[in-house]
Amino acid sequence: MGRWDFSLVQGMQRLRLEPNELTLCGVLQICAEAAILGWGVQAHSYMVRRVRCAENDMFLLSSLVEMYGKCGLVDRARLVFDFAGREQKGIGRDVVTWSSMLNAYSRNGMFSDVIRVFEDVG
Repeated sequence: MGRWDFSLVQGMQRLRLEPNELTLCGVLQICAEAAILGWGVQAHSYMVRRVRCAENDMFLLSSLVEMYGKCGLVDRARLVFDFAGREQKGIGRDVVTWSSMLNAYSRNGMFSDVIRVFEDVG
């Protein structure tokens, strides 16, 4: 994947259009698949500053866990996972968030952590 993958997002910026949660999920997925950590961190930073109620968006938080895990930053993935676990307004982690964390650990060879997290689910 090359720089053209982000041309639509850059075009949005030039037109002063604000990326929404769906756009950010797409950017994070591209960053995860191509292991482009810099853009992923920028998207995370943008999300923290600009997305209202991001803490309640499990798809966005799962995308962050996935991106950090695929880029090898399992500690950051775990921080986002733990943040997603703080129940707010009756919202907690969902199956996608749990799966993203399990994938982050397994992808990075942390199999004892996979078992520990899997046991926490039950």
